[in-house]
Amino acid sequence: LQSEEDSNDVEQEKIGSDLEE
Repeated sequence: LQSEEDSNDVEQEKIGSDLEE
């Protein structure tokens, strides 16, 4: 479960970076 949450966090960070750019 922790691994899945980590993956989700990374995906959210990617989306945030995309929006920032």
